[in-house]
Parts: sequence; structure tokens; C-alpha cells
Amino acid sequence: MMRSKFRMTIFIFILLMAIFPNASGLFFNPDGGFSVGGVQVSVDQDLATISPGETAMFNITIVNESEFPALVHATIVSASQWETCLDPNFVFLEPHTIGSLLLCVTAPEGSESGSQASITIIYTVSFPDSGESIEVPATTIQTVVHKESQQSTMAVLIIATSAGVGLAAFLSTEKGKIAASTLIAPLYTRIHKDNLLKNEIRNGVFTHIRDHPGQSFSEIKRGLELQNGVLSHHLKTLEREHFIKSRKDGLYRRFFLRDQPIPNIMLNDSQKEILSFLLGTPGSTQSEIAVNLGVSRQTV
Repeated sequence: MMRSKFRMTIFIFILLMAIFPNASGLFFNPDGGFSVGGVQVSVDQDLATISPGETAMFNITIVNESEFPALVHATIVSASQWETCLDPNFVFLEPHTIGSLLLCVTAPEGSESGSQASITIIYTVSFPDSGESIEVPATTIQTVVHKESQQSTMAVLIIATSAGVGLAAFLSTEKGKIAASTLIAPLYTRIHKDNLLKNEIRNGVFTHIRDHPGQSFSEIKRGLELQNGVLSHHLKTLEREHFIKSRKDGLYRRFFLRDQPIPNIMLNDSQKEILSFLLGTPGSTQSEIAVNLGVSRQTV
């Protein structure tokens, strides 16, 4: 697999050199990322193993080390029927700044063990000041489904039953009762799900979603000022333990507490501000909205 990836990388590089003469500064990294014109793209992982119906999240970090503003647009190319999204799908970077994208890949509920999706992301890197632009098919990510077979599940049940019988016999003795009070009770307390929220950062993420239901990964990240990897880890943990749930909304994945209702229409913070302003001042022009909200006309 590694050899085929290397050959594909060389092929893409030669192809780009033929199509884009200015791509001489294009370099592919071993992690699946690339560097072009001072813009570096890297992925935290190129392979994830999930269960049917679960979502894998990949953090894509983009660094602009050049002296010019850069616009990086990402497009998912996949023949798979798996659900995918990029949040957001583009980032504008001033010189010497860092941005990020979040790729979400969800396995179908009925996926068989071993089934997989191969997602290739095509990046368009543009430099508005010079008008230069280049397309780079740089990142290919694999997501594999792992599902325990009925035989392994039965084996686990048999082992667990045997262990349970032995443990029950042991606990009926005086030594067993003492061991239970000194070992089993603290162990139960330590693994209890409520302890998940004793982590300060995870509790902060949980509380933020409770107070701001429907926010996307980027909005939560900005609100809590967390790094991509940290936030992704805690969101995965909270969703795996059924503290929160998520739903795809266009290009975004939005997060809610487990018992919070999901509305049919969801607005981000900017859209809510625009709607609130229009309710108070109906008939406002695009320029008037931009001036009053302190944003650009393009954002409006």
C-alpha cells in the first residue's frame, strides 16, 4: 500500500509539473499533506477504524508561511456512498497565520466489517495578490469499518460468564468481601460515566454545547479557544458515551446534548445576528447590515 501511494504521489507530481509550470515549488509530505508556495497542509491521520454508523473526524491543518494572503479551498472526491463533510470547506489566511478544516466521514449503519471508504480531497490554493492558483489532489484518507463477529462475541460472553461464576464464588468468602470493598467499589467509581465530566475541558465542551445547541466544530472551537485535536478528542468521547449527538447540516456537522431537540432549520451565529438586525430594521440594504454588524458585505 505504501509503495502504491508513493508511485501515485510521483505520478501526480509529474502531472502537475506538466500542467502547472509554477508547481515547481510543490512538495508532498509523508503524512499525506503537501507544501506549495509557502502554504503547508497536513492531516493528523490518514486512517481511522470505526463501527457501523459512527463518524470519524480528521483534522486538517493549513499554515501560510508565505508573505502573501492565501485562499485554500477543499473539495471531497469520493465514489463511496458514505456520508462526508468538510467544516468549513475553505479558509483564507493572512501571511504567517494558521487555519484548519475538519473532515467528517460517517459509515453506513449496515456496513460490513472490513468495508472501507477512500476519500480524496482536492485542494485549490490561490494567491489573490498575484492571481496564481493551483489544484493539488494531495490527501487520500481511508476509513475502515470494524465489527465484531458473532463468534468473537459469543466467546467473550462465555469467558465473561465463567469469570462471573468464579468471581461470585470468591466474593462469597470473607476475603472476597474485603477485596470487593477495597478494589471493586473504587474501580466502579473510577469508570462511572459521570466521571467523564470531571475533566475540566470536557465539561467545558459539554456545557458550551448545552448553552449553544447546534453550533459547528469551528464555532465551538472559537468559543472555547481549543486546539483542533483537543476538541475533536473530547467531542468523540462525549458522542461515544451518548452525552451528545451530532447532525450534518449542509457543509457542517452540528452538535447537541443527547436530549436536546434538533430543529429543522439551524442558523449559525452570524446568520442569527443578521436575522435579529433585520427584525429590528426591516428593509436594510446589504451595505447597511455590514456596517452595523461590523462585517464585510461578502460575509453578509
